[in-house]
Amino acid sequence: MLRSGAPFGRIPQFKVGDKVFVAVSGHERGKQGVVVHVTDHAGDFVHRYDVGFPDGTLKRYFGFEIDFLAESA
Repeated sequence: MLRSGAPFGRIPQFKVGDKVFVAVSGHERGKQGVVVHVTDHAGDFVHRYDVGFPDGTLKRYFGFEIDFLAESA
């Protein structure tokens, strides 16, 4: 039986404020932004991440589609 409650121990991979880049192939690959919202799972136990970009656009991604942006030293 599948319940819609949060699975025990499941935490989001990214958090609000994390600097990320688009890691999947396509025209957005390498685009950099900031996580502005983390959704709770929608019954499938998968978080989604709303990423805001410097051009003012916002897009939702799965965790495997984005990666942490390395901070420059």
